[in-house]
Amino acid sequence: MEEIYPPESYGASNRFPLKEYFDEFGRVFVTDTPISAQTDDDINETEYLLEIKELMGVEMSFNDIKHLSDSCSIDLLTCEGENTKVFPIEIPENINSSSKLPSTYVTSDENNLAVNKCRQELEMQKNPMQLCLGNKRSYHKRIEFPIPATPPDLEPGSDFLISILIHKPIAFKFFNAKNASEKLRFNHEIVALGQNTLAELRDTIICSSDFGLCKEVESTSDDLRELADARSKYPSGFIFIDNVFYNDFRDPNAIDYSTPIMKWAKEKKVKHLSSKDIQNVQISSLMPRFGYPYLYMHQGDCEHLFVFADARLLDSRDCLHSQCYPHVLKLNRSANRMCFLCTVSFAKWICVGSDRLPQHKVFLCTDCCNAYNYLDGKKMGNFKLYPYYEKHVML
Repeated sequence: MEEIYPPESYGASNRFPLKEYFDEFGRVFVTDTPISAQTDDDINETEYLLEIKELMGVEMSFNDIKHLSDSCSIDLLTCEGENTKVFPIEIPENINSSSKLPSTYVTSDENNLAVNKCRQELEMQKNPMQLCLGNKRSYHKRIEFPIPATPPDLEPGSDFLISILIHKPIAFKFFNAKNASEKLRFNHEIVALGQNTLAELRDTIICSSDFGLCKEVESTSDDLRELADARSKYPSGFIFIDNVFYNDFRDPNAIDYSTPIMKWAKEKKVKHLSSKDIQNVQISSLMPRFGYPYLYMHQGDCEHLFVFADARLLDSRDCLHSQCYPHVLKLNRSANRMCFLCTVSFAKWICVGSDRLPQHKVFLCTDCCNAYNYLDGKKMGNFKLYPYYEKHVML
């Protein structure tokens, strides 16, 4: 697919051999303590400098290495005009907690600037709850998971952690004038070990379509229990990475989503596509591009783009219990959708194609849906009604 979607367009990295790289990296940095943090009790100066020379991989004399060690200290890095004599610098008593700058540093002339007036007004009106409920890219909820009481079974440097960003489902508008899709929105971040499988990764991905079927119903009084737990009724899905469809066949009722896609791709002369079973495929065996979008599809047509964002060696500050991985690290703090009519209650129903509402698709709460669309239990006008599953339904 890279011929159709060039990696250069996304600023993606080259293919990254995860297992080979971190195996070599783990052998070089076998200790959890950086060399620069070791003391004279751990290693003498000569051994320390020789180890630096070995890591640098250059031919230099011992005296040159010692000169670099003495003259290239990070403490010698200063800026012009920096106070290098008095440390630490005293913190002013009238420091502003929001800007971290003392108010005396801002002159009266600067206070008259429109940008400063706007900033001061925003700080006065800022409401923490609005930041929690708003769809802010910089505000994500960090998920705390319980640490098992059993002894840890991982050692620092024995494996690596990889960060995977899962985005919300998208719907491509093929007949749109601009031929564009919906805006891509971050949903949650998953942290996994190299030894975790793609099947374990799939089980960790959160999507509201797995919790209930969006099937047309006659009224809000219909029993929705048969629509619950869509994942068990429709277990099929695949993860598409580097032209390979990793299909999930763990459930005997699962079907192969990739077969019709590969048939279509063959007709369109899209080459080099293949399929594999998702089981026993470890993340460490992949060679992904960091920053390049890959695909997770389930529930027939629910498509999530995801990217491999970061990877690093496991250290002592991380959870060293393998059973805790993969886990959701951060969750986007997006607001629940409110009722279109009352704007007070959470929406629980989707009214589509109503001839009595101003929009084609309207989200309604139960009370407003019954009051506006039904009279004595009978429909008013023509419309289709679907249950709406969101966070307030899942909690």
